[in-house]
Amino acid sequence: MRDFGVEMDAYTFSCVLKWFAATGNIEESERVHGYLLKLGFGSYNTCGGVESACKLFEELDDKDVISWNSMISGYAANVVDIDLVTVVSVMVVCANVGTLFLRRALHGYSIKASLSERSGTIPVFEKGRKSFVSWTSMIARYAREGL
Repeated sequence: MRDFGVEMDAYTFSCVLKWFAATGNIEESERVHGYLLKLGFGSYNTCGGVESACKLFEELDDKDVISWNSMISGYAANVVDIDLVTVVSVMVVCANVGTLFLRRALHGYSIKASLSERSGTIPVFEKGRKSFVSWTSMIARYAREGL
């Protein structure tokens, strides 16, 4: 694009970096990161995947939907394990935007993965923000256990 005089913007870099991340092309992503540094998008020492992306994201003055989507995609692609707090947080987002199908799928996943047993539902509920979703999750758990 540079050779043809085409101007690049945040969307361009977001798409390019997402493609390199999806294909595991670390060398090329490091080159793009170097170019971003040349353009003045901040400084960091190494290209460490999510950590580098996070540092770059923190230095952005204008965080738009593209940059947020890139960060969410990066974390989702590199997540090692999720817990009940993760599920409840995503459930709240789903409830706020009205995606019943996704909420049901996420709930099914959490039951299948036995997240409530591994995470300690009561301590998570007591420490977290109370919402329709968190109360419903607690009631459902007690109902399943016959309590």
